[in-house]
Amino acid sequence: MTARVGRLFFSLALVCVCFAGFLWWATHISPGSVMIAPEDSITRVAEKMRDAGIIRSSFFVRGYIKIFMPSAKIFPGVIVIPRACGWVCAVNVMMNADANHARITFPEGDDLRDIKRRFAAIDVVAANTLFSITGRPAYTARSGSVSRDVTLSQTFLFLKAVPPDISFEGYLFPDTYVYDAGQGARGLVTMMLRAFDAKIMKPFRADIVASGHSLHEIVTVASLLEKEVKSFEDRAMVADIIWRRFAVGMPLQLDASVQYVVNGSGRFTTSAERAIDSPWNTYKYRSLPVGPISNPGVDSVRAALHPVANGYWYYLTGPDGAVHYARTLDEHALNKKFLK
Repeated sequence: MTARVGRLFFSLALVCVCFAGFLWWATHISPGSVMIAPEDSITRVAEKMRDAGIIRSSFFVRGYIKIFMPSAKIFPGVIVIPRACGWVCAVNVMMNADANHARITFPEGDDLRDIKRRFAAIDVVAANTLFSITGRPAYTARSGSVSRDVTLSQTFLFLKAVPPDISFEGYLFPDTYVYDAGQGARGLVTMMLRAFDAKIMKPFRADIVASGHSLHEIVTVASLLEKEVKSFEDRAMVADIIWRRFAVGMPLQLDASVQYVVNGSGRFTTSAERAIDSPWNTYKYRSLPVGPISNPGVDSVRAALHPVANGYWYYLTGPDGAVHYARTLDEHALNKKFLK
């Protein structure tokens, strides 16, 4: 009888040790980030976290949520699991259930000033340090380097494409993010750069190499398209016009570039604004702007990479959003009737 009890005790102890070992293994958390799409289920998000190396068992995560968080919901966006985050923290971030996290959305075409304004709505102190990380928008250090966090270029090699005398404008991917109050401006910028790497660099790397243009030129043109026209079809058409005008040294004369300089939002600019001496002013200088004027989305980058060949040299956008093309300056002048 005693021997039987001893064997039973040993077996139970062995089961407990094995279960404890499995529990330790299954609840191990590694830092990382994943992008959640609107159509993703809890199962799919758990699989993404497993594939990213953040968790080890998607089955264990799904079971935990089903038992302890049956009414929780997931939301699209980028979630970042920081180094100090444990099991419960990671699941809460995944489900956006932690009150210390806030969702923040940056639409396509936002520039750094827009990002700072939206960021200030959830963390005004951190927002005030944003430009020390990214550099100031519409500003160039004509001799030397602009003030920005140069250590980010060691993590994100694509940032080496950015001239040292301007900001990281254009490379902060517009999306919805889950922000932890302790992350600060650098944490937010890091999330946005990770998203740029995932959404732009990885899927378009071969296209960028094959394009014959530098990454910085492509992002700059994409940022212009984001502000100038709305539909993907028009962006692909206008991209061809911009690239051809750039190639032959023809001034681009884009009002959106001037609006970036003056921090404006209207459709048109004044003659005084168009005379401002800025390397972003495409009325003043016969080239692409020195850098992007906004942070473009995937469609604008795709249009910049794959322009639709056409014979037009001019275009304008009417108040209804329709784009009117012209082959000659005379045709372009006639199209101005659509501006009324």
